[in-house]
Amino acid sequence: RANVPAGLERWADTVLTPQVNWRRETTHAIRSFIVEAAGMVNYSYSRPARRASIYPDFVMPSLRRPIPRIGCQIDTSGSMSDNNESQAVAEVGGLLRVLGVPVIVYATDASLTRMSNVFSPKQIRLVGGGGTDMRLGFDQALRERPGLDLFITITDMATPWPEEKPPFRTVIVDVTGGDVEGPSWAKVIRVKS
Repeated sequence: RANVPAGLERWADTVLTPQVNWRRETTHAIRSFIVEAAGMVNYSYSRPARRASIYPDFVMPSLRRPIPRIGCQIDTSGSMSDNNESQAVAEVGGLLRVLGVPVIVYATDASLTRMSNVFSPKQIRLVGGGGTDMRLGFDQALRERPGLDLFITITDMATPWPEEKPPFRTVIVDVTGGDVEGPSWAKVIRVKS
């Protein structure tokens, strides 16, 4: 400050700051995680293989492709504006359209409300308005059985984070587009308004 004209500084900020389409980045990150989880195939003896009849003395396993399990946490604390919360619900709606599988949604502030098998954004009830602790959603996600493959957190980043890296892929969507650092083990996407 004081040795660079303000107009020149604003120009440099707009030219030197890369403009990334956050919607495309979010879609790409989520799709790549889902493809990785769904692409894994397991052998299963619960249903015999189609061509097992050619091996009458052996029980042959069949290949099974799992459906990815996804959890989505929405910050409903008092620091989230109505605009941020409606944007979060819209993002979950877009996610549901892209995936075509149900999602477990957590409305989290200082407490947690769990909504399972959400197929439509109309099923989401945003309750809260108190303090912020996104660790509650991560703790609940760790208790899900079967376990989650992907966990998405939509927040304003004004929260403490878990100390340890969870066993599932994590995407954090910062709806404020600020510069608050997220945890190093998560993919952080900043929403530009």
